[in-house]
Formats: sequence, structure tokens, C-alpha cells
Amino acid sequence: MSLNFARNIRLKIVLEFFKIGLMKIHILRPKNYLRIVRQVLILLLIINGSWLIAPAYATNDLQETKLPDSLSPGLNYLIDLVGPGSRNSFEPDRIAEVLSFVQKPKNRSGLHYTDTLFEADSAYYEFDIFADLVQVLKLSHNPDIPSFLLMPSSVRLSYWTEINGRQEPLPRMWRLLPDLKQAAIVKGIEHIENTPDIFSGAYYQYDLHRTLILFKYQGRNIFVSISKQTGTSDVGRKGLVLGSDDAWNYLYSDRKGLNKAGLGWVSSYMYDSFAVTVYDEVEPGKPLVRCGIFKWIRAGWAKLNVVNNRHIYSGLDRYAKTFKEIIEHPFLPGPVELEQLFAKIEKVSDQELRSQTKTFFNALKAQYVNDDQLSKEWVVDILDNDRYVAQMTSEEMKSIMVVQALKKILRKKFIVLKKNQSP
Repeated sequence: MSLNFARNIRLKIVLEFFKIGLMKIHILRPKNYLRIVRQVLILLLIINGSWLIAPAYATNDLQETKLPDSLSPGLNYLIDLVGPGSRNSFEPDRIAEVLSFVQKPKNRSGLHYTDTLFEADSAYYEFDIFADLVQVLKLSHNPDIPSFLLMPSSVRLSYWTEINGRQEPLPRMWRLLPDLKQAAIVKGIEHIENTPDIFSGAYYQYDLHRTLILFKYQGRNIFVSISKQTGTSDVGRKGLVLGSDDAWNYLYSDRKGLNKAGLGWVSSYMYDSFAVTVYDEVEPGKPLVRCGIFKWIRAGWAKLNVVNNRHIYSGLDRYAKTFKEIIEHPFLPGPVELEQLFAKIEKVSDQELRSQTKTFFNALKAQYVNDDQLSKEWVVDILDNDRYVAQMTSEEMKSIMVVQALKKILRKKFIVLKKNQSP
């Protein structure tokens, strides 16, 4: 039996149960009729698993494999290093099993997950970066380069609001290499606003407790990034992926809900998330860093988690492919040149930011005028709405400029935001 055939049969069964349930509710007609209907629909969608389907390209052929139990003590040890009251000491030997797992060869066509660790669904994802750790840190953890630069398909905005209990810039940790004598630890809080989900269209804002650790282990330079949500995210709002996801064109509305027919009223949240990312120079002396990501997420609505391992893997795949594409791109300039470029963007006046944002929205409207995704609602609410632009923050507008500048650098199709800018 094919997967699609099985899904269709299951959906028909679910709909039949839904119709029977509606008939009974209609006969009884309780006072909270609409609320009960919505709750019944949520339950049936969760049972069917049809409300959130991971993109087929990422997960259909994956065989799920449970991670070895020997990793759990090390992963627990790392998560205990993040957040209020966490330890400031670090013992590399406590995560020896985790580092060994990341370093050794494995089947990358499978989906690895932890069982009940942190009471959340999970996935492990790894990929190799053909650069040394100094270069990776200069681009990914640099106070003078926007931290979302390497992940425009996953993150709209990200910025540190606190470093080691104070408002100060992120330390340039790569300067400690290659003569690092002992582990260097940085803790802080980072604000995140992600891009719209490919299927549901929802996007979320939340804060992360972060811990960064740079150390040497068996002669290798290793950088570990640990994160945990500070609390439940803001309610999910409707966003829109315009065209192909690798075009990095997204719209963000203020409307609560999912951008999916029949589910626009859903109030969804990211309840919690944990992540451990290991950057390991697996072959010292060569420009090669292996990035291994362990991630756990609980998200959904009505206090129910509707995320599964494949959804998480799909999100990591979306992030990793873009990260690798950018950091290895032959046209990407060095960190110093990028720092100078983004310093100029930081100095753009508020008036000019709003003018360029209007230009951006007008160009998107012209580019996608015949796209079925771009309904009149989106045009009226955002693309033709001067009040929407007037309410945007400087960070939101600068993120548009950053992504368009990046597209130009990488020879991708970009939007000319000002008259004297060459296409």
C-alpha cells in the first residue's frame, strides 16, 4: 500500500468520525458549541497527523534510528550548563561519548533521535563545512555580522540582549585560537524570530538562554553551542513563503493563526526547545568542520504537542543546507569586508529604511502578482499598506537590507532597494 493511498484512507476515516461528532454536537447544541467543534477538529487533526506534514523531499525515505543511550549523560550534562543558576565550570571528558558520536562516520540518510530525553520529540542532523573553525566563528558568532546572515531561510531576526549578565557585545571567541589553554565559556540571552513554516505558514518570536563553549579536546578545536527557551513563545502569527523557499522571500503579518485553510483561527505556540550544536575540527590541519546538531522541540496548541521527529529533522535540513551554501560560497567575501558592509547598513537613517522597505514590497508585489499564494489580503495588509511599514522596527527593516545584500553577493536574484544601487 502506498503512503499517499494510506493517508487518503486515514483521512476519509477521520472525516467520517468528524461528521458523526458534529451531528451529535448539533443535536445537543451546548452553549459553547463552536469551542467544542474546534476542539474536536484539533483532536482529529492530531490523530491524523495531517495538520503539519514535513516536506517530502526531506523525510520520506528516512529510516528512524534511536541514538545510543550512552549519549544521554553527556547531553544532560550540556543542557544543565544553560540557563539561570547553571554551572560555570566545564569538563570535556563528561561529553566524550557525544564528541565521539559526532566525529565517527554514520549513515546520514537516516534520522537519529533520542527516546524520552527532555520529554520532547527530537532529531540529530550533521553536515560538514569546508572551512576551519576560526573562519566559521568569524562568520557565525561575530558581534559585527548579523547572526542570522547564515540562516535566512530559517531566521528572520536574531540578536543578543544579554551577555554574561550585562548588555555588551558578543566576545570574539576565535581570537583565543589556536593557543587556547582552558575552556572559554560565554552565557547570555538571544532573541529569535523565525521565518514562516513551509507548511503551516506560522512564525514565532521567543528568547533563548545560550551557552557557548570553546575548548580543545584530543588536539582538536571544538565549539559547542547550547540553547534552551526561556519560556513559551509568543503566539504563532501568519506568515507567507513567496515562491521557492530558497528565494528567501517571506511576508510577516500581525494576524494570529496558521496560514492554512481551515486552521486560521488556531493559537499555536512553541512551548519549549533545546539544542546542542557541536562544531568539531575533525581533521586538525585541514579546513574541515563537522557540525552535529541535537534538537528537541515541543510545539502545538491547546497544551498539546503536535511536532514529531520528522518535522524537527526537516527544519534542521532547511537550516543546514542554507548555512552550508552561504559559508562555502566562492563569492562570499571575507569577514572584514562583510563587517564593513553591515556597518553601513547600521547607519542608514530611519527615513531611508522606510523608503527602501516600501521599494522592497512594491517589487515583491510586481514579482509575484500572478502567484496564487499572494492573495488580495496579503497585498492590502502589507504590500500596499503604508501603516504596516510605519509600524515596522528598524531591526525588521535592516533584516530586509541584509538579506538583499547577501543575495547580491551570492549572485542570487535580489531587489534593488535604492536608485544608485546596481542590479
